[in-house]
Amino acid sequence: MERDTYFLHRDGLGRCLLQASDTGIIQGLLFPAFPGESARAFSYDYGSIWYFDQILNIQDFPEFKERPFFTIESYNLDSYFKDSGCQSLYPLLGPSAKLMAYSSASYPAQLDNKECRWQYQFANPNGSWRMPIFSVWVNEQGIWTSNRDGWVLGFNHQGELVQQYKLPASTRFLTDGEESPLVSCEDGQIYELTGKVPEPIYQLKKPNSYGYYNLIFAFIKAGNWLLIADMYGQLLCLNENLEVQWQKQESQSWQIHFLGADQDSIYQGYYKGLISYERNTGKLNWELLTHAPILSGLVLDNEIILGCSDRQIYRLSTQSQTKNNEISVIFTCSGMPYSITSTSDQKIIFVSDSDGNIYCLDQEGHLKETLHLKSGAAMALQSWKDSLYVGTSEGVIACFHLSQIDKQLSHSPNLVTSETALPLEDV
Repeated sequence: MERDTYFLHRDGLGRCLLQASDTGIIQGLLFPAFPGESARAFSYDYGSIWYFDQILNIQDFPEFKERPFFTIESYNLDSYFKDSGCQSLYPLLGPSAKLMAYSSASYPAQLDNKECRWQYQFANPNGSWRMPIFSVWVNEQGIWTSNRDGWVLGFNHQGELVQQYKLPASTRFLTDGEESPLVSCEDGQIYELTGKVPEPIYQLKKPNSYGYYNLIFAFIKAGNWLLIADMYGQLLCLNENLEVQWQKQESQSWQIHFLGADQDSIYQGYYKGLISYERNTGKLNWELLTHAPILSGLVLDNEIILGCSDRQIYRLSTQSQTKNNEISVIFTCSGMPYSITSTSDQKIIFVSDSDGNIYCLDQEGHLKETLHLKSGAAMALQSWKDSLYVGTSEGVIACFHLSQIDKQLSHSPNLVTSETALPLEDV
């Protein structure tokens, strides 16, 4: 049986964080034993132990040379993001923050909220913990959303609940199906939401697999093909018959939080940057390294908009299909950008961040309006006609009217700094 291995990172306070080498997920803080301490006594006091030969970059940490073993202590995301001494680790922690639906939103005073058409909050009869929403899907018939407890809910455009399903495990992503959405479930299956009972159509989990193979990080439909990215950085392309057309797994391609496609290429945003593959064959076109992990993205007609955990929004042209593609910063968020969408005409770009903001940008990245949520961070954004649908880290789905934003854009060709507060009240 293979042993777990890790990478080690120093924070700004003299502590060390352990990162799993197979998934890139931060595991916790390293707590070492003293030289000569017995494994039995240490394990009795602190639990499971690991050995320093399991740390792949241990040569960069000579202070642990004489330490025999260590344990892993849990860490608190909130304490890191609120401690200025740990700023160097913000990008490193970003993908874990999105995976856990971390929100640093400071709730402002309640203000007028005329733009909110309707809202709904997932109930949790089993406790008081929150149930984040990771995906929203919209078409002419209605709106679908899902949460970490396995619930999938369908609404009409008036905000009335019309359908609900309970799947065996956490559901993170919805994408287009033939007539209804497909949903990914962490039981290792893809379900089609047809009829009274969801129908499993694809088994992702391998037989006798006990790891995180079935934890899906991204899931989209591109033409007739489905693209699935799992926790280990594996990218699967399935054809219309749900057969594997091609698959990829680049070195340390952990945490694929963004998948996108155009007519020619597939784009994979991951821990180290952006990779472009030829759509039909999976052949590597080019790879672009970024300053921080990619957390979100959007493919437009001739460009890609990327949100990275360094809080920057980047623009990348897709006209030049080479590794020399130029990338530029067009906007800086207050928090980490979790989701990006646009209106159908691509004139307005919406970006949500971990501070509970939704930024409305024009095509050049100029800020037109900032919407403030009172129910955590928006993990999912979807624009449809004159509405913006939002799913939050606190389990609230809401529909906002875009007419006021349209007025701002039509009357303000330059930078606008007006802010509209959109508090989401408990239902």
